Amino acid sequence: MSNLETMFLLRIFLKIFDNEFISKLLPYLAVINSHLPKVLCIDEFKGNSSNYKYQVALLDGETYEMVDILECGHKNFLYGYLNFVKNN
Repeated sequence: MSNLETMFLLRIFLKIFDNEFISKLLPYLAVINSHLPKVLCIDEFKGNSSNYKYQVALLDGETYEMVDILECGHKNFLYGYLNFVKNN
């Protein structure tokens, strides 16, 4: 499945289900990567899940594969995520 298909399905999913349901479901879907790609692309998109208006998609810049989706793109949140991945 290509990244465009993945993002399309994600946007449909976010439109169908309400924020409360998504907030309860996200922790069970979380997958923590043990490493980051050499080239990391960051794309912010409107998703309205959880308490944040925008979510962040992390992509491998060389293979264009999805690395992760974060619930927000705030500086402190990204910094915490990147430090967590770096230390694991």
